[in-house]
Amino acid sequence: MSAATFLRLAPRNVCLFCSCGFLALNLLNVDCVAADGSNNSRHFILHEDMIREVSTPADPQACNPNEVLIDLFRQIAPVAHVYPTENYYYFRFFRGGKSYSGSLHLAADNRDNGTVEFACYETYTSWLEVDQQSGVEKDLSEADGVLVKKIDDFSYDVEFHDVTVRFLLNRIDQTADKEILGKNEDFVGRSFDDSGIVFDLVYNRSQKAFYFVLDTKRRVDEAFVKFRDKVYVGTRTGFVYFEDAVVHRYVLIAVNAEEVHNNTSYDGPFDQLPENFYKEIDFWRYVYDAYPDLIGKLTAGGKYRDAKLDLIFGLAPYREYVSEKELKFIDACMNKKLEQSNLIFCLTNGGNRQSSGWNPSDRIRGLTTSRCTTCIGCSGSSAKGACITSSAEVESENMTMMHL
Repeated sequence: MSAATFLRLAPRNVCLFCSCGFLALNLLNVDCVAADGSNNSRHFILHEDMIREVSTPADPQACNPNEVLIDLFRQIAPVAHVYPTENYYYFRFFRGGKSYSGSLHLAADNRDNGTVEFACYETYTSWLEVDQQSGVEKDLSEADGVLVKKIDDFSYDVEFHDVTVRFLLNRIDQTADKEILGKNEDFVGRSFDDSGIVFDLVYNRSQKAFYFVLDTKRRVDEAFVKFRDKVYVGTRTGFVYFEDAVVHRYVLIAVNAEEVHNNTSYDGPFDQLPENFYKEIDFWRYVYDAYPDLIGKLTAGGKYRDAKLDLIFGLAPYREYVSEKELKFIDACMNKKLEQSNLIFCLTNGGNRQSSGWNPSDRIRGLTTSRCTTCIGCSGSSAKGACITSSAEVESENMTMMHL
């Protein structure tokens, strides 16, 4: 099978039985219910809107925070839902023949101090260098005319130019799912990725390694194809999962490298940890057990104290792939006939415990070494480690429909 075929699956290969939009494997027992809210009608993203926006005159100030906030707040007021658990509210727009992406970040470290982090940049592509002059990153506060008022731990009013938006953070349930745990494993917390996929973060004490496990107790908004025995690929996200039949769970083992490079919603959950619950779930206890050299180097919200690094702590215990060739590590691990916990460790970490420091400024500058998500010897900062890719040479299989 060619790489192009792998990346662009024929419709007949799609998991059509996932008619409700969630994973429907034999290990699950869930009801087909509508998403939050009673309105289940289609919301169309119209091509004509894009044409109108992209046809506006060239604008060197396209990412001017004042102008962006005015337009954004008028559109999203009075209430905005922040789904990702690291509290990013993402947006995208077209202007002057270009595409722009950005976010408002109500970071745990500074939102109570009246600050919201603003980022806006020319949308990354795989064929061009990012225009570094087009991006803006700035902490906005009362001095900039932005007023941030805490309503409660999960509700914040942000006012700008007499328009107020109430941002509702994700109060996702952190109840431990002990059914997905194997020997020497702990449930750390639950995260909502910006892809719309919910993961349970698991820590293996003996391996001192983390895993992202698909949360199948709730609706999973994805359809899947079967890549090989016990391996499934999400048709929307490109996330690759290994079916751990011993514990009855689906472990994230790979994400698409192009999505990582382009900083899309499908770049993996490394940057969407359960930030609002770090204290409640004792998150840093697990991190410091795995990476004791980080003790004293991180804030309560996960930023590196060394301002020169400008890094945020992240976890990326999974591989990256571009085509089917880069997934050959799966067969390489399977052929080793490893005990189950060692097999999971091989599939996710490649024998190396992976943490990373990622730089918020990468949203402007593009991919840099500080955002290496597959790293050996990172010690929390990927600048101190070595980026690696998987290239095990073994035979591959064709994709087939995943059956119940």
